[in-house]
Amino acid sequence: MALSHHTLIAWKRADDLFIKLHQLSLKAFPAIERFELGSQLRRSAFSVAVNIVEGFAQTAGPSAIEFLAHFAVVTGRSRLLHPRRAEAGLPPG
Repeated sequence: MALSHHTLIAWKRADDLFIKLHQLSLKAFPAIERFELGSQLRRSAFSVAVNIVEGFAQTAGPSAIEFLAHFAVVTGRSRLLHPRRAEAGLPPG
């Protein structure tokens, strides 16, 4: 039986996060933020789950190496964009 991304705990958590953030952004955000910040939040949460699926699909070969290299760049970018994580009460990136 072939493995599926549905078996990954990380994907399940990312999918749960997407659903919860989607619901929260539509209910709890002020109207002015619902379309701007809410949209960005929903797209970001969706991207996490999609990246897990893409990474799972690319398990070997040049495409896997390219994906991991891209992931390293994105992770580095995230650390650059959030240098004050500790002040915000977030764990180190």
